[in-house]
Amino acid sequence: MIVFQFIFTILGLILVPFVVVSFYRAGAIHRNFRIQVCVIACIFVNATIARGIIFYYQFYDLPLNDEDQLIIVANIARNTIFGYLCGFVGSFGMERTVATIWWKWYEKGGASTVIVVVLIELSNIFPSVLVSKEWLG
Repeated sequence: MIVFQFIFTILGLILVPFVVVSFYRAGAIHRNFRIQVCVIACIFVNATIARGIIFYYQFYDLPLNDEDQLIIVANIARNTIFGYLCGFVGSFGMERTVATIWWKWYEKGGASTVIVVVLIELSNIFPSVLVSKEWLG
């Protein structure tokens, strides 16, 4: 079972660049959606690395203490990513709401529309980091 987890993890990490490049080059998809897919791919890579660090500690029975900065950062990253993915549906809905209400401006795809994605992603990541920090208490 552990072997399958490692194989799927490595396979997922190998496939991420191909998914990102294929989505980013897809001209028919709105640029902001492509940016969101790239952000999710980066978050997936961070989650996989954080889970790998935690799994390494558990597999080799290393002590989990409050002084080990690596395990603290891995736990914060894992919890942040969990919170981000829980809130992603809402942030995607907010982005679609802006795109629907101000559709003329949004469909032009100007540089100012990227600000919408940045603000929405930040509004999802910051609460996730704060909640993650509080979980570790």
